[in-house]
Amino acid sequence: MRALWEHAFGEAAGILAVFSGERPQPESKQLDDPRTLYFDYPRETRRAEELCRRLCAEGREVYQCAHLLTARRRVKRRAASLTACYVDGDGAKPTANMPRPSAIVASSPGREQYWWRLSRPVEPEEGEDLNRRLAYAMAADLSGWDLTQLLRVPGTRNRKYLDAPLVELAHLFAGLGKTGNGER
Repeated sequence: MRALWEHAFGEAAGILAVFSGERPQPESKQLDDPRTLYFDYPRETRRAEELCRRLCAEGREVYQCAHLLTARRRVKRRAASLTACYVDGDGAKPTANMPRPSAIVASSPGREQYWWRLSRPVEPEEGEDLNRRLAYAMAADLSGWDLTQLLRVPGTRNRKYLDAPLVELAHLFAGLGKTGNGER
């Protein structure tokens, strides 16, 4: 979790939104008992990680807002500047003529979320447009790029499937994010 957050948010400060819900049965699109909790990032990173682990242990689906917020409400007008672009691949892969993603999260077998760390923060509307363009170029989930987007949290389980696969940070590429040199 922390490695992805440090990579995607860099030195930015804002509010991290964590959303969870209970899936009544595998393969159901419904989530019952929805909850959203907010954390001051980066100050409350440890608390956010602990909550995500606890929610997962309770059998809940766990998601995060794909960018930081300026206030405790996950709506477009509360989006902070984006320090990374993101796309829910939904089985699609980046093409050879696209920039290489700087992080990849495997949300289930054959399904990834892609992140592109930006060299400078961009205004929310510009970031949303970049996300949309990346999603269309990949033929990815065409609803997986907006400013209210929720993406799965690494280290939690994807209970949409019977075997509840672990959501994993599959790749974090060198030279990006505040922590690092070298691939982790």
